[in-house]
Amino acid sequence: MSIADEIAREAAKEAREKALAEGRAEGRSEGRSEGRTKGRAEGRAELLIRLLTTRFGALSDATVERIHGAPMSDLDNWAERLFSAGSLDEVLGRA
Repeated sequence: MSIADEIAREAAKEAREKALAEGRAEGRSEGRSEGRTKGRAEGRAELLIRLLTTRFGALSDATVERIHGAPMSDLDNWAERLFSAGSLDEVLGRA
């Protein structure tokens, strides 16, 4: 094997290792970001459930499931409606 072949093989090995390391770092970063987003949504859902329960009484299991499964935009909209709505149905847009 020539020196040029050895250099090319070493360069290819280093490029693979670098790409693998970058891929791992990107995956960790994306995982942390997704985890933070999911955690914020769960926290908002729990707070909304507590506020709705305080204002309107016990919530049905179906309502709790709906809140837990809702996107952040719905959670935000419901939280804003909480203070002006006269009923749970008005908050959740079922009126």
